[in-house]
Amino acid sequence: MHLKIEGLTKSFDGKEVLRGVDLEVPAGQLCVIVGASGTGKSVLLKHLVGLLKPDAGRILVDDKDIVPLSENQLMEVRRRFGMIFQSAGLLQSLTLGQNVGLVLEEIHGRPAEEVRRVVAEKLAMVGLEGREDQSPSTLSGGQRKRAAIARALTTDMDCLLYDEPTAGLDPIIASTVDEVIRDVNRRTGATTIVVTHDLASIFAVAEMVHMLHEGRCIFSGTPEEMRASTNERVREFLAREIALAGK
Repeated sequence: MHLKIEGLTKSFDGKEVLRGVDLEVPAGQLCVIVGASGTGKSVLLKHLVGLLKPDAGRILVDDKDIVPLSENQLMEVRRRFGMIFQSAGLLQSLTLGQNVGLVLEEIHGRPAEEVRRVVAEKLAMVGLEGREDQSPSTLSGGQRKRAAIARALTTDMDCLLYDEPTAGLDPIIASTVDEVIRDVNRRTGATTIVVTHDLASIFAVAEMVHMLHEGRCIFSGTPEEMRASTNERVREFLAREIALAGK
């Protein structure tokens, strides 16, 4: 899936959150969107799947602008996206296998045998093979994040959106989640967008980095270009995150 955002603006109660965002993500690329809290990262993700409508601008999905689409038309677009939330969002009343297969069974009405096969395949992709009968409460934080990735993969999405996937995890566990994100991108070829402020994750997974500041994209480049950037805001962001990581 090729994504292109042009001049995106959005205000809430008169406060501008997005002030003309321009960025592009080629099909299959793994990119990271960074920026301080309140710069519009999560708001931008919600626009990509049509959960929010911009005040102005275009969102091109494979060269088709989704902004004018009706709610019914947007449902078709949303089926091409998988979103992994910060909380993982697993239902404690269901087993791990039931959580991962929920969309296939309840929404798509797939036969039980097919659901079991797909669930086993996707759990194996994220290193959780054979755990279908486990309760989510018995999983570690990193395992819950990986389970959420498996659930998003069950319908073979064209684009995966990760919202702070390593938040709240210790560095070792976070690195395993980063490895899964890279591996899933490589094996599926799905366009992948990761929203994070975790410097280790940025430099571990990103092919391209986009930085938001005050509602605009002020930097787009490779991780190496970000390290070498002379942009004052980029330097401040890197210095602040390094300082926070050292505490």
